[in-house]
Amino acid sequence: MADLPKIALAADNPKAGIAYVRREMSKAEAAPLSEVGAIGWARKNLFSSIPNTLLTLLAIYLVWLIVPPILRFAFVDAVWSGTDRAACTTVDQGGLKPSGWFGACWPFVGDYFNLFIYGRYPADQYWRVNSVFVLFAAGLVPMLMPSLPYKRENSVLLLAVFPLAAFILLTGGNLSYRGFLLPDWLIAPSMLKFVIDYLLLAGVLCVVAAGFARASGSLLMPLIRPIAMVMGALLLVILVSAVNFGLRPVETDVWGGLLVTLVIAVTGITASLPIGILLALGRRSKMPVILSRAMYGAYGVVSSLVSPVNNVMVTGSIQAVSRFTAQKPETARLVEAAGLRMHLYVGLPTALVFIAGAPVIAWLLGDTSKTGPLMLAKIIVALYAFYAVLVGTANGLRQFHKQAGLDITSATLRAIGILGMSALGLGLYGAYGGWVTAAGAVLIIATVV
Repeated sequence: MADLPKIALAADNPKAGIAYVRREMSKAEAAPLSEVGAIGWARKNLFSSIPNTLLTLLAIYLVWLIVPPILRFAFVDAVWSGTDRAACTTVDQGGLKPSGWFGACWPFVGDYFNLFIYGRYPADQYWRVNSVFVLFAAGLVPMLMPSLPYKRENSVLLLAVFPLAAFILLTGGNLSYRGFLLPDWLIAPSMLKFVIDYLLLAGVLCVVAAGFARASGSLLMPLIRPIAMVMGALLLVILVSAVNFGLRPVETDVWGGLLVTLVIAVTGITASLPIGILLALGRRSKMPVILSRAMYGAYGVVSSLVSPVNNVMVTGSIQAVSRFTAQKPETARLVEAAGLRMHLYVGLPTALVFIAGAPVIAWLLGDTSKTGPLMLAKIIVALYAFYAVLVGTANGLRQFHKQAGLDITSATLRAIGILGMSALGLGLYGAYGGWVTAAGAVLIIATVV
């Protein structure tokens, strides 16, 4: 400290080599207004360059074009009270507003607010829909807050427990399951028959998995255990949905509004999560490839040529048969017989025409090796045409559980057939041969049950 005066004095001597020695730091000055606050943010993010400036001006112009008319429609020119349609219509339309008036009609929104939220759900049962909304919010909010614990348990509640609880609350539960596989003359339609059919289906899946494991040299339990767990969990859900909780049944045709939006969203989320997990596991799996990449591409090409014809045939048949059956249920068997006869002249000839034209189609595709798979694929069109008539009869008679059982059986057998036959090393022929076998099997099942 004794040297400080000398240093300070040396600052006055240019020859000392020291221009200035500060005894204390100066106070920090405020940043320029052009660099901080709203002005600084705008300069950095909106007007940092000529292109950004032009885009910002364009955005401001678009906001000017869009926002004021919306505000004028929703608030300035809006009608806030009224007792009938005259309050929201012009004199040209028989109302009270001047010609050219255009604005929101909030009394209409208020009167139909329940319709927007609940659809045509019974008013005395709104508490059930409200309970579903509350449960959904109670499960979703904790998931969106990273600081809250028990994320795994909350995920299980939101993706597993909530969908089942919502389904029971909205439909009333107490569903009737009558069976879908064994013929009625063997076991009378009942819950017992359904459980037996379900266990048989689960057994078939396990047998197919065992055969695949044996053919590929894979371990047996890693394949069977997930199937058993999934089928067991699904059976538990079915049994719970069959319990009588004392709720009034509400058909889905009266649902609507925000309720349907929520149901679709939750269903999509719940279904997509396990599918995404399976796809992710499949990408990391070291199991043998059933269809090579090239063969899978060929499968997609052939399917794209079959699906449009098949979809038109199936959809048209189901809708036509269902409509005529629903109008006169007592003539259901006559309508069914007429539908089956129709496809002797429509579905079957259509399939034969495509089978005959398979070589030409393959030639146009530039790959004659697709001729055989195309022929096999077109057989599916004929089989599904007849199957669609039987499904349409069940739909027209409101036998929705039978229809759902047949569709589930069809999808399951198709997957088993395609994967099983392909796993045997039969390639594209095996894939479509398995599909044809499954289509024939489900047609027989639909005929018997």
